[in-house]
Amino acid sequence: MVRSVRWSPEAERDLSQILNFYFNKVNARKYARKLNNIIEAEIQVIHSYPQIGKESNVQNIRVKTVGNYQIIYEITDLEILILRLWDSRRDLKSKSSGRNL
Repeated sequence: MVRSVRWSPEAERDLSQILNFYFNKVNARKYARKLNNIIEAEIQVIHSYPQIGKESNVQNIRVKTVGNYQIIYEITDLEILILRLWDSRRDLKSKSSGRNL
């Protein structure tokens, strides 16, 4: 089944914050572009193979690790919803997705 891929507002914000950190604060624009391309490629892999991510404690939610980042997504009949893009170096206490993953 072909599902569409949709990003939650939280995941869009996560991506924006991560890329802006490298693009502006560290002034590593080339790395920010490279990281964005890597994430886009991994989203395509998830789109093609939704079950590729590791199962979580919540039904239909999976986690795909990409370097220091985790792509947390939910699989439904109609779509793959990217819930969060998490930098695994961040403090877990600040991770608030509203679900026990």
